[in-house]
This record gives sequence, C-alpha cells and structure tokens, in this order.
Amino acid sequence: MGDKQKAKNGKTLIYARITRDQKRLSISLKRKVPLELWNSENKKMLGNSTKSKQLNQYLELTKSQLYQSYLELKSKRMNNGMV
Repeated sequence: MGDKQKAKNGKTLIYARITRDQKRLSISLKRKVPLELWNSENKKMLGNSTKSKQLNQYLELTKSQLYQSYLELKSKRMNNGMV
C-alpha cells in the first residue's frame, strides 16, 4: 500500500512489494483504493461491493502470479546448479 502522505483525493495506489536477500522492489499495481476502505492488516479492500470483490480477486490473482513466477525462477536456478 502506498504511503498515506501520497494519498490524493482520499485514495492511494496499491503496490506489490517483493523482498529477497534484504533487497526490496515495489511494483505499482496501477489500482487505487480509498484509504478508509483499505484493510492494512489483511491487505485487501473492505466491503462486499462489486468493486471491492473485483479488486480483492485481482489482488489474489496477482499474488498467485507473482508466486508462480518465483517458483519458476527458483526451479530454473536449481536446474542450473545455482542456489
């Protein structure tokens, strides 16, 4: 989630953060969410509206895709004798 200081019109951008070997990479997901509807603890949008459900599904799909990419890269490294 973006910094609250960067929020404009009560909305902020959502970021995916990847950390490896104490190095961080933040990727903008190019989605905005109203601050009052963001659940920081669960990393999802609050509510049962269609918009909330769609955004939360998008976040789950993105998380799954990132994890799948991680597994593929890890497998390639192991197959090449790199760890």
